[in-house]
Amino acid sequence: MSTPVVEFDAVTGQLRLDAESFVALVGVDEDPPSLDADAFRAVRAALTAAGVLADDQPHPLLAPAVTAVREPLSHIEVTLS
Repeated sequence: MSTPVVEFDAVTGQLRLDAESFVALVGVDEDPPSLDADAFRAVRAALTAAGVLADDQPHPLLAPAVTAVREPLSHIEVTLS
């Protein structure tokens, strides 16, 4: 696993993540995690250190976006033929 990319500005709410960090953020309460255990712990530590997570909850500026990903209101599937 590479070093997690987590850049967060707690004033503006601007967040930059790599794919593994995104998976860990939106799946932070999954059991088992989508990533292997070591990678998941490393990413969670990076998310916490950056202020993205506190007590496994997303920062208040990020919570609506994380909720939208975790619990979408609808799904659409398009099939082209």
